[in-house]
Amino acid sequence: MCAPSRTRPCCRQRAQRGAQASHSSSLEPHSLADMLATIELVATLAGIEARGERVTATLRARLVAVEPPTRRPDVALIEWLDPLFAPGHWVPEQIERAGGEPVMGVSGERSRESSWEALAAADPDVVVLGLCGFDLPRTLDEWSAFEPPVPLTRTKAWRHGQMWAIDGSAYVSRPGPRLIDGVEILAAVVAGRPDPRAIRLPQAMVNQGKDQ
Repeated sequence: MCAPSRTRPCCRQRAQRGAQASHSSSLEPHSLADMLATIELVATLAGIEARGERVTATLRARLVAVEPPTRRPDVALIEWLDPLFAPGHWVPEQIERAGGEPVMGVSGERSRESSWEALAAADPDVVVLGLCGFDLPRTLDEWSAFEPPVPLTRTKAWRHGQMWAIDGSAYVSRPGPRLIDGVEILAAVVAGRPDPRAIRLPQAMVNQGKDQ
């Protein structure tokens, strides 16, 4: 839903200064490895290959440094509330790298419409709102105006107060270096560590669906 869904030329470099010729490359990453390779490709086309390699080496080191939790909880990241959208592309991989087990969405595939009943059947330990194109304040606004469906209230995440929100636009929607930040944020949520970039949904906001 959020990620690129079709091939398009999006990287151009002059073959030589003042010439009319240009180089066109199609960039459509589907995984974290694709994203890193894209950074290196763009750096090469821009004539700064070594700089690109330094950037990706740092990002890879940050991925390796993410410590897995002692227990891998089931995690559902939601890209849209109405209708519910389950993530694809790199998001399930982000959850796995963070130490969770993704229960909705398939790595490498497109985001797809799902249902709250399907979410309830998956019964995740943790639910994270990473709404497509929305920053964290807008996500909280959307949630506060949303009537939580009854199936959601049957999940362990709801009962145990493991409902979270992050800046979906910055950390899960767009294929760039901040996807690594997204892994680190999700790792903090999964491990129960504080991270200012992840907000536990206030109890009053969570409770609004209990009597429905």
